[in-house]
Amino acid sequence: KKFNIPKGTPITINHLLALKVATDCTEMQKKFKQNCRKLKKNELLKDLIKRNREIAHWCRLMKELCTFYGKQMKPKDVVYTGLKNKLLFNSLSNHFECPLSTTKNENIATNFAGDAGI
Repeated sequence: KKFNIPKGTPITINHLLALKVATDCTEMQKKFKQNCRKLKKNELLKDLIKRNREIAHWCRLMKELCTFYGKQMKPKDVVYTGLKNKLLFNSLSNHFECPLSTTKNENIATNFAGDAGI
């Protein structure tokens, strides 16, 4: 039992609506995802939490979708993401705790990133 969801529970309409926003409402999900991370390096955690509570249910539903209803990627699986901003990682193996847009098509990720992105 994860997230108080008994094994075998069918996906809910709320989960499907959260997924629909993530996949079909580009501008809305972009705004939502901005609330999932610090906007400035020196931003206080309390300010991040205050902003995040506005979308907390969407974040929870997305995490439940991935964790409970999703499938774990296999080592041979490859996905791409386009970054418009440079990020600093501590290692090449990362674990993300927020929604992350990915695609199996490298060209789509490159187009999303634009000229200044990576």
